Amino acid sequence: MINDQKVKLGPINTICQNRNRPLIFGIGSPQFSGWRTENFVIKINKSDCCVKTNNGSILLIENIATCETSKRIMVIGRCYEQQEPLFLQPCNSTLFGIYRVSKLGALRAFYIDDIKEKLVRLPLNENIGLMVIIPFIHNDD
Repeated sequence: MINDQKVKLGPINTICQNRNRPLIFGIGSPQFSGWRTENFVIKINKSDCCVKTNNGSILLIENIATCETSKRIMVIGRCYEQQEPLFLQPCNSTLFGIYRVSKLGALRAFYIDDIKEKLVRLPLNENIGLMVIIPFIHNDD
C-alpha cells in the first residue's frame, strides 16, 4: 500500500495505441503498454521485459493483449529455447534463479496469471544472442 491507498491492479496508464506489436490469432484489442499485478509491474515499452512463467519458461514479452473469446488478458512473446546455469561452482546458479539463455523461439501466448515472476535480462554476448537472466527483487516498503 502506498499512502494508505490501495494500488490499482490492471492496465497502467492507457490502452496501447502502437499497432506494430505482434499478435496471435484469437488475441487482439484492446492492447496494453503495461500491466500491474499483485507482485510486479510489466511495461513493454522496454526492450528487456522478461518474465518466468509457472511452467518455468523464460519469456521475452512483446505485447499485452486481450483474448477475443474469454476476454482474459494475455502476454505475447518469445520463450528462450536454451536455458542453462550461468555457473556451477560453488553451487548451481539455477538455485538462485540465475540462467544463461539464448535462442528465442516462435511467438507464444500466456495468460497474465501464468506469470510467476519478473526477471532482469542482461547481455552476456549480444553478438550471439547470449543473455543472463536474474530474478527482479523488489520491495515496496
